[in-house]
Amino acid sequence: MTKRTLTEEQKEILLQNPNVEDVGKISIYYTKEFKSKALELYYQGHSPRQIFKDAGFDLRIIGKSAPANALGNWRFHDKKNKNKQEELRIQTQSKELREALAEVKYLRAENEFLKKLEALENHYR
Repeated sequence: MTKRTLTEEQKEILLQNPNVEDVGKISIYYTKEFKSKALELYYQGHSPRQIFKDAGFDLRIIGKSAPANALGNWRFHDKKNKNKQEELRIQTQSKELREALAEVKYLRAENEFLKKLEALENHYR
């Protein structure tokens, strides 16, 4: 697969699109907001090409396969991030559970101590 090289005129056209953060010789850098919205639309059943067309992109400039390629990359990273978030959530819950169990153990020991103290006080009255 050969990469297309963007002309200065094409770069200027792309930079006018609010969904574009920056443009290099061969790369287009999309805004985070556009990536999120595009993924949301894709998950709702919209086609990659239609998402990009509706966002004001000329497929003759970016390439007909660019929308599918970009969404494929974004979906991969989106799943990776979701997996990391889920892992972090589980770790946080595990930590909270360990802390709660430690607190229960401490409170039980404290209750036992207080029972013994009360028994001693009752014994010496």
